Amino acid sequence: MAELLPPISLRGTTYSSVQPSTPAAEDVAPREVDPAVAQVQATDAVEAARLRAAESAVIGQLTPRQLGVQAARTLDEVRVGIDTRNMRLHAANREVERLETRLAEQLMNLSPSMSQDERQAYADAYRARSSGAYGEARDAAQDLADYLRDNAARVEQAAIDLAGHPIPNAVAGMVNGVTQSMQNAMGVLDTAVRQSPTGSAELQRSLEALGRDFSQIAERAALRHGAPDNRQGAGLDVTRPAIGGLGVAIGQLSRQVGSLAQRAAGKFGVVGGTLGAVDAAGRIAGGTARTEHYAGAAAGVAQVVGGVLRIGGVAVGGPVSLVAGGASILFTAASAVRDRGEYVRDVTATLQAAGIANGADAEALARSNPESLRLLEAARFGPQQIRDLVSAAPQSVRMHESTIADLLRGAQQFGLSPAHVVDMLRQLGPVEADVAINGFTRAQSSMGSLGNERVLQEMRTGFWASEASRRLAEMIARAR
Repeated sequence: MAELLPPISLRGTTYSSVQPSTPAAEDVAPREVDPAVAQVQATDAVEAARLRAAESAVIGQLTPRQLGVQAARTLDEVRVGIDTRNMRLHAANREVERLETRLAEQLMNLSPSMSQDERQAYADAYRARSSGAYGEARDAAQDLADYLRDNAARVEQAAIDLAGHPIPNAVAGMVNGVTQSMQNAMGVLDTAVRQSPTGSAELQRSLEALGRDFSQIAERAALRHGAPDNRQGAGLDVTRPAIGGLGVAIGQLSRQVGSLAQRAAGKFGVVGGTLGAVDAAGRIAGGTARTEHYAGAAAGVAQVVGGVLRIGGVAVGGPVSLVAGGASILFTAASAVRDRGEYVRDVTATLQAAGIANGADAEALARSNPESLRLLEAARFGPQQIRDLVSAAPQSVRMHESTIADLLRGAQQFGLSPAHVVDMLRQLGPVEADVAINGFTRAQSSMGSLGNERVLQEMRTGFWASEASRRLAEMIARAR
């Protein structure tokens, strides 16, 4: 038996007599790469050409039984190669999911304080700060797609040659193992496409080439197996139907690859940038829901358009584990958000990177109670007015939302507009503004039922009176 197992690998690489198809001319558009990477790729191309020449010389010298042994080696090598790349892309997808979930949380919390353009600038700055993670996901997806494309023909030839293996029962399931790994690859590639905030024309070209290869393999397999539907007949050798089984699996995969290729170049996998409707209820019931299918209940800010979550008009990708119907459907409770160090640091840095707020103002906005910001928005404060109020009275906006609710009720009772409120607090300054709000809301609570004059009097001379509350009382009196 020893003569059936010749050492026919070159530098650890096994070979088949079928070569990967060459992409059409339109599929090999130049890509910008780092010069060092280009040098490595050029070296790899020369090495690959040398190995293919060596392969051609070796394959022609093998007997059918030796080809069968080599086919098993090839199938095992390709399966391991796909699985390794699947794991890499899965890990990269998880990191992008984590980042996009945090972005969704931050946009939801900060949305009232930013305009549409500012929210998009915030998202761009956030992703730029984590560009390495997004780049890893893009590179891992490209590597997996290229590996599948480059080894599709090798798998086809191995499935043919496997019939000559000297121990058929030992290798009967090897083709199925490879096709299962390919099926898993479709899953992680789909996740990568759905989560990508940029899309990739290069990935689209690789998937298009892979789809063509898969279609051709399925057609050839049907002809070799002797049945258009690829069904195997009774009484055949257990390795004989391998190419037929491969044809069925590859035929199914080719349709999945085609769908992926259509979506790969669009942001978040949206074909042509066109957003349509999505059956969120069906996805939740079927267990395939992502962030967008749960988020709408948090506030009117989150919407689902074409299967993509949009918060304040900004598209966000990435699945998360959620509890549907719970009080914290998507986002952390406000009391935890405002004091969470990591959250505050991240938001502060992103606000500054986006040019929306700087220094202490950025940190004050990061520490704000999201519910207080939403109350201000509901009272018709504009994004800039909200940021100005946060800068003027950071402690009041950071505290429980009841403080801002009381302030807004008092302002309404005195007929003060958002512009009046913001202007008065800015005149007082950060520390004095918080003290004045405390005096105003307490006077309003104790004397509001007795009329506005009693409230102003309480602000001037009452138990909670202070220099700041007296100044605010005079401003209110003049504004009436």
